[in-house]
Amino acid sequence: LVLAGDLGRRIDDEQGFLAVTDTLQSTADERVFGAGDIATQVRHPRPKAGVFAVRQAPVLAHNLRAMLLQKPLREHRPQRRFLSLVSLGGTTATADKGPFSVTGDWVWRWKDYIDRGFMKKFVELSHAMPSSGRLRESQDAAAQPVCGGCGAKVGSDALSGALVQLHKEFPDHCVGTGDDAATVPAPDGMQLLQSLDVLRELVSDPWQMGRIAANHALSDLYACAARPISALAAITLPYAGDRLLQRELRQILSGALHEFAAVDCQLNGGHSMQGPELSVGFLVNGVPMSAEGRLLAKTGVTAGDELVLSKPLGTGMVFAAHMQLAADGRDVGAAVDAMLQSNAAAAELAVSAGATACTDITGFGLLGHLLEMLAGAMGARLIVEHLPLLPGALQLSRQGVLSTMHPDNVNSLGRYLDRSGQVDAARLRMLFDPQTSGGLLIAVPAGGGQPLFDELHRAGYSQACRIGEVIARPSVGSDLVHIS
Repeated sequence: LVLAGDLGRRIDDEQGFLAVTDTLQSTADERVFGAGDIATQVRHPRPKAGVFAVRQAPVLAHNLRAMLLQKPLREHRPQRRFLSLVSLGGTTATADKGPFSVTGDWVWRWKDYIDRGFMKKFVELSHAMPSSGRLRESQDAAAQPVCGGCGAKVGSDALSGALVQLHKEFPDHCVGTGDDAATVPAPDGMQLLQSLDVLRELVSDPWQMGRIAANHALSDLYACAARPISALAAITLPYAGDRLLQRELRQILSGALHEFAAVDCQLNGGHSMQGPELSVGFLVNGVPMSAEGRLLAKTGVTAGDELVLSKPLGTGMVFAAHMQLAADGRDVGAAVDAMLQSNAAAAELAVSAGATACTDITGFGLLGHLLEMLAGAMGARLIVEHLPLLPGALQLSRQGVLSTMHPDNVNSLGRYLDRSGQVDAARLRMLFDPQTSGGLLIAVPAGGGQPLFDELHRAGYSQACRIGEVIARPSVGSDLVHIS
């Protein structure tokens, strides 16, 4: 906290420290809080020792939230005496409390034990701690927080059931094709594709959230071999004051425009509103990438086609762990980097390779989107050991850390999977993991997998991999996907 000018002079005490009340608020401005060495609690002045800062921290954390929620504040009452443990170098330390003091090696070991115990609290965080910076009135510590990103999608059974009923009631107007983006009416025979995607908060950085949401929405166009031309935003911001709303909205849209500008896609406006939590979405429009107007459909595979995946799996598990305070920060960073990698170049390479079908991997996991590609007419053989995975994802799978959408994917899609093969259960779970801004699953004619694999690696998709092949389905009642 840096204070300058008249405000800084008015709230300093005589020695230059921030003067605060027992609620740790500035005596001159209740919106300013202070604790630790920078502050003096005017009714209970104490030496500038770390023990007082540690004891003030829970009161400060409570009062900051209480102020924003307009709830009563707590008061802090510091103890009069405290124990000082000072290292003297080597393995010797001295302890002092009031009129008593002692020095020796055992004091150093005592101090070391206390220090290590204190630092351990910052490694093994409590699962009862809030998993998001957003304000909530309460949170059930026993329940896993609902995942963000594509882990928050409606399950496939519920979605397909609703759409079947709507198609019966409105056959001329509920005409979704099932592809990643739909062709909409346009003049002069022009092909115009459109898609919409909305994400719940996945990362707390609004600029990064804007980038991820934009990249995620654009992937639906790339899966159809379409080039984006325009977008509309649909954003819900958590309740806040005007200044905070303006700041959050500007950062989200700045992140989105970072992605849109890179592919010459124009953001033409949209709609924003306030609600209980953040959600960011974009409606995107595109036209065919190729001059001849060829688009890629989700279906159309034939027996012998090779299956290539452009990006690794695991965002659902990594961010489920992140929400449970169980993820390695380096793994979270790698997952964010993967989500921010555009599928545009992969789509262009798929078209050049003569792809027979293409889709992007999102909320229904690799298995769900592969089943859409097979359309019930064909089968597939997957080599589970070949699946590219994000750092840390396999370990989290072994630990049973799963996205909240994972069980629904298993219940809806697991019946289509041949489980007769001896496969690592942790790797098998990756088939059901919901992805946010995942890679493209590309089917190419037999013999085209290796050349496409090589081109993807040269284009920067370092974990792209051939993961299996399309096979003929022996009978209608047989399993669709076989694993090995």
